[in-house]
Amino acid sequence: MALMWVNLGLALISFFLAAGLTRQAERKNPSQNYLVIFNDSSGEDEIEQESKENEEEKPGPPWHRIKNGPKGFDLEFGFLSFSRESLDVRFHLDKTVVAQSVEEFGYTKTELQAVDADAGQKREAYFASKGLKLLKGNVVCSDIPKLVQKNVRRLFPLAVEFDRLREEKNYGSEDMVGAATAMVQTALEYRVPPTLLGARHTTGVLPPLKALTNGWGDCDTKSALLAGILLNWDAMHAVGVGLPGHYLMGYQGIPNRGDAFIEYHGLTYVLIEPSGPAWSPPGQVSDQTLAKLNLSHGVSIEPFNVPD
Repeated sequence: MALMWVNLGLALISFFLAAGLTRQAERKNPSQNYLVIFNDSSGEDEIEQESKENEEEKPGPPWHRIKNGPKGFDLEFGFLSFSRESLDVRFHLDKTVVAQSVEEFGYTKTELQAVDADAGQKREAYFASKGLKLLKGNVVCSDIPKLVQKNVRRLFPLAVEFDRLREEKNYGSEDMVGAATAMVQTALEYRVPPTLLGARHTTGVLPPLKALTNGWGDCDTKSALLAGILLNWDAMHAVGVGLPGHYLMGYQGIPNRGDAFIEYHGLTYVLIEPSGPAWSPPGQVSDQTLAKLNLSHGVSIEPFNVPD
């Protein structure tokens, strides 16, 4: 069943911790090693972040290599699954597709001035076309569901790699979701994006493809990335969970004992905290997140939809 847009004001939202076990402590992130290579087309590769063990061809997980070539980005991400298997994914992103993803998100002052000069256009419609929402008080924020929807198909090359892992490792759906979660949490650094990307105002969020080619992101950026990967499977349904100062996601499924999950319109969604750097499997969230989920206000649920 496909998810539908709903009036959140009428939605009934419940938060649960599956009975029987108390929440386990967060797993510590394995020591991070990053190796990022840029500007392959210039003939002079520049190492932005070197592995802690330069003498090894490949550092221990988690790690990433990002090569910017003339036609696009060749990306590799290494990480540990939650069963402590060393995994890696390798894929290519076309440079034109990455640029399109970046340019369609956020606004520039020049564009906004053109909108204001045209009596036939309204700011609200303009911001909506740019993956943003105009709130009361002329406040602009990111529309994470729209950001996810626009980038699901662009993330197909990475989804194919996780499908390869599923076949090679004989993974079930929970294992595959866990593998994607571990990659986003640990193989990409946690870093808060600036509110400006060049001349473009982005409200401090990166489009998913930009997060991959940068090798880093924050809570809402990584939530959009993980959701965009997972929604390439037709059976997958997911929601975004907005909290005061934080963002995470949930996927529709049956929670295991001890898992944190929400009930939304009669369906259960197992919570995932993609932000990292904590190495936390689906169903485990931080104490701070648990406290915010129990607040009587400031919690919003946003269904993620796939493009038609």
